[in-house]
Amino acid sequence: MFFEWTDKQKFKEIDFSNHIFPKANDREFWNTKYNVEVVKAAEEYLGFEWPIIRATQHMAFIKEGNRVAQETPYFARRNALAALFYGELLEYKGRFLPDIVDGIYIICEETAWTISAHCAIQGQNIPMGFPRHIELFSAETSALLSAIYYAFYDELNEFCPEILSIMKKNIKERILDTYLVRTDYWWFGYDSKRKPNNWNPWVLSNVLASYLLMEVERPILDAAIKKLFTEIDNYYNAMPEDGGCDEGYVYWLHAGGKLFEFCNHVYLATNGVINLFKDEKLKNILKFIYRPYIWDNWVVNFADGSPKAVSGAVPILAYMCGLRTEDENFFTFAKARNSVCGVLNSSQVMRSLYSIIYAKDIESLPDKEFSPDEICVLPDLQNCYIRNGKWFYAAKGGFNHESHNHNDVGSFLAFYDNNPVLVDPGCGVYTKKTFSEHRYEIWTMQSGWHNLPVINGCEEPFGAEFKCNRFDVDGKKTVIDFEGAYDKNAGLKSVSRVIEPTDDSILLTDSFVFENASNTVAEHFVTHLDVRVEDGKVVIGDNFMLTTDTDCEILLDYVDFEGDKSLTSSWGTDKMNRIKFVYKTGDKATISIVLRRM
Repeated sequence: MFFEWTDKQKFKEIDFSNHIFPKANDREFWNTKYNVEVVKAAEEYLGFEWPIIRATQHMAFIKEGNRVAQETPYFARRNALAALFYGELLEYKGRFLPDIVDGIYIICEETAWTISAHCAIQGQNIPMGFPRHIELFSAETSALLSAIYYAFYDELNEFCPEILSIMKKNIKERILDTYLVRTDYWWFGYDSKRKPNNWNPWVLSNVLASYLLMEVERPILDAAIKKLFTEIDNYYNAMPEDGGCDEGYVYWLHAGGKLFEFCNHVYLATNGVINLFKDEKLKNILKFIYRPYIWDNWVVNFADGSPKAVSGAVPILAYMCGLRTEDENFFTFAKARNSVCGVLNSSQVMRSLYSIIYAKDIESLPDKEFSPDEICVLPDLQNCYIRNGKWFYAAKGGFNHESHNHNDVGSFLAFYDNNPVLVDPGCGVYTKKTFSEHRYEIWTMQSGWHNLPVINGCEEPFGAEFKCNRFDVDGKKTVIDFEGAYDKNAGLKSVSRVIEPTDDSILLTDSFVFENASNTVAEHFVTHLDVRVEDGKVVIGDNFMLTTDTDCEILLDYVDFEGDKSLTSSWGTDKMNRIKFVYKTGDKATISIVLRRM
């Protein structure tokens, strides 16, 4: 999609100088966007005591696996600067400018703009400053400073002209110059053996914003645009035609959502001359913002990420996707989510600015109930989202080396009346172990803590070779063959899972063929609700029952969240319960399990 513009060098004939948002002195525009809540948020940072970032806070990640120690002051600085920026942009009285200059100065004094976890990728206990490193948050920092430089150039030139030189030097050396000479980052997508993930559009959308907002000579801009288009194309080409995001819903906000921002920057900068939103695959990628959405904040949370989506980025991204694609579903979804999420006000500068710009437009959208499709199938991603009356289930195939992977081929979720019953635990607070060779020691990543069978004591292993063999949806019935998700130690010839909703239940049927005459199958089901066994049936919460028509041993256990704030916040409890139906079988077995409302 992007290659056609670089191959024929069309961009050299195109004007990229259109503003991607108005400058601060365009009061005819900004006075109409005044938002008292945004200004109040800025007032909280008047006279802000900018926190110190200590070397030992950086070291905490290497020494203890603790990334929060450094990230807390790091993001506090950026969120404060962003809030002050938005407040001055709307109020325009100059009272926030001194604190804005202080924030710029202290951030430009940082040895590096990387967080501790990404500094460690370079093998450094603390950042050395050189070589310059571009990652997610250094790129975000550059975009934030570039936006301030662009919006308040005249005002800062009068108040403290030196700060403009400091900003320009830091953005140029740390990001713009570094970007042009680097080709070795894995997320660029040049290595055919490694698929780029959210890092690609997340970084590149922010780098593009910096190039468009800073004073860049046209030959340099041309070289940057060509490189940016080539690398974002690597991400686009790696995405499936159905637009599915294997990183999960929450990461879509930084994957497909950042791809949208990149395309939107290009659209605005060229005054619509480069309009990429007519592309059907791109439209499918953007629709992922509402396809896995269940309701009342709940989303299908395969892979990493929270099962709840309350991010303020959701309404603005949905609304702008609607503007560019003319798809009414985006508008309806944006209005439905806006009452929950409100105006975004964070250091993610471009979507925060657009959230402020379009806040009143979103509020004025007609109140229409968002009606998701009863049957949504993403055949390339191998996900389906099925509604049947008050029942909802989602199922997945895929393979066990997806981005932000959990070992979960063949797993499913079950909701009733928009409330979770059988769940995917999601992912806890990231630590040093999360993205290391020890990832699958974490219980949330293991197939045994998903709604899957453990076969002859074997869970699904990690690896691209462990995959789904068949994923078919016929009406509201899903068939998943996933013997390929287990290694030879499971002694498995085949396993076929059928999931089918009825008026009052969800029926699960697993059929097994084994290599040996004697086998054990332990069907696992995971829920945040309380569980108990009554008369050979498992009662889940106060309203649901899980039963099987085959003799088995029923076991219950749980895992304690141990203070993990992410999991506790998501589930409103401090533990996750697990139900095990343990069967002794011969060389073949068909097991039926029913989840019904009591």
